Amino acid sequence: MTATPSTSRVHIGDVITPRNDIIHPRDNPTGSDVFVGLEHIESGTGRRIGSENVEKSELTGRKARFRAGDIVYGYLRPYLNKVWLADFDGLCSVDQYVYVVDERRADAEYIAWLMRSPLFLSRAPVDSGPGQLPRIRLDEIARVELDLPPIPEQKRVATALREQLDAAARMRAAAEAKVNALRVLATASLTGLLSSISARGCVARRCGEVTRVTGGIQKSPSRTPQAFHRPFLTVRNVQRGYLDLTIVEEMEITPVELDRCRLRDGDLLVVEGNGSRSHIGRNALFGGEIDDCIHQNHIIRVRADRNQLNPEFLSLYLNSRDGVAQMVQRARTTTGLYTLSVNKVESLEIPMPGLSEQTALVTRWAERRRTLDSASQAQSRQAAQIGRLPAALLGRAFSGGLRTFGCSLDTGHGGTDE
Repeated sequence: MTATPSTSRVHIGDVITPRNDIIHPRDNPTGSDVFVGLEHIESGTGRRIGSENVEKSELTGRKARFRAGDIVYGYLRPYLNKVWLADFDGLCSVDQYVYVVDERRADAEYIAWLMRSPLFLSRAPVDSGPGQLPRIRLDEIARVELDLPPIPEQKRVATALREQLDAAARMRAAAEAKVNALRVLATASLTGLLSSISARGCVARRCGEVTRVTGGIQKSPSRTPQAFHRPFLTVRNVQRGYLDLTIVEEMEITPVELDRCRLRDGDLLVVEGNGSRSHIGRNALFGGEIDDCIHQNHIIRVRADRNQLNPEFLSLYLNSRDGVAQMVQRARTTTGLYTLSVNKVESLEIPMPGLSEQTALVTRWAERRRTLDSASQAQSRQAAQIGRLPAALLGRAFSGGLRTFGCSLDTGHGGTDE
């Protein structure tokens, strides 16, 4: 690295010093304080996204003290770039280094941006020994070389980065808000589409009267694939409205079990639950994607009588607001957890318009969903692209010389210097 005439080559340890101010429960500290842990720092941007108030007398482990103007650096899994410039006094975990910046030689905001940059990570060796998380040691950080421009130039670069990354954050928030709005619109659209059934007082039937509901096979060490094994689907594979077949495991079974649990095109797979209300009743249709496929016991198979019930209509209803509400109500347990069973699924009340109307509703929803999905995917791509801007901007600022970094950065969607 060759320094330009306007910069001086230094080690970062020349301009930042570890604070080493530790508070320990054995010291019987009193009073309250604000705690900022790794989970409270946003990756890449250094934005604080939370904190918590703690009573120092109730601390269960050591904590590091920081002051306003200190750099708080998450040294575990450093590639996450959890680097925060503190704007108040408080406590952090000992998984974070606290640095005092020599204000005579360096601007704290500039150094914080630099420590988040790809350039800094490329020059700070990461330890990743057996049984421990990747980390950077204090001495390795201190030895990182950099070309340090005069303080006015540091402040200019820091201000430009702050302004551009603030703009990127606003753009990302707007894109994510649009994605969330489209999800809400999809839910409302499905609810509106199905509301006509209730409004007409359509007859409802118990799910067990128009379907055959079956549990799956429990996984165990004895099920390790040996002689007669088949693919099986788990909770991970069943999302709300679609199957994720990225990873499909295999299980040792018997021919009798295969005959009982083999999935057919049109089978609805319902998540039994894992105690979480948000996952209860999540379901998707199996479309015959895998031959001789079975399902685990945490998945309930619902096979519709196609003379009375369109499987796609059943899936639509159970993924709708009313269908989810029914399953949550039946899934609630006295312990406060949520779990479904074959009997509970059989007891669900399913509105039953005629088959032709069920098919028409499925067709109308598919048309609406295509439009909503297309818009949602476009917004998600935009949000993801904006999310890559911080790393690209930091790379531009600290790679190839600061002379190439101007106060006006392009945060448009047409590409970044990655």
